[in-house]
Amino acid sequence: MTQTALVIALSLLLLYPAELLLISRFGWVMAALLRVAWLSSVVVLPALLAGPLGRLIEDVEFRSRIP
Repeated sequence: MTQTALVIALSLLLLYPAELLLISRFGWVMAALLRVAWLSSVVVLPALLAGPLGRLIEDVEFRSRIP
């Protein structure tokens, strides 16, 4: 996951020096969005699952397994 996000973000940053402003902005905005998505999957999701939301999901999953 980390390597994939890094490679895609770096390849999109190659669009940054493009002379067409729209392409240049697209490159850095998409690279920034990939960084935010990676941060949220590494930091935010585990924090959510460790809190009350994770316990709620675990309870629902446990109840669905009971015949």
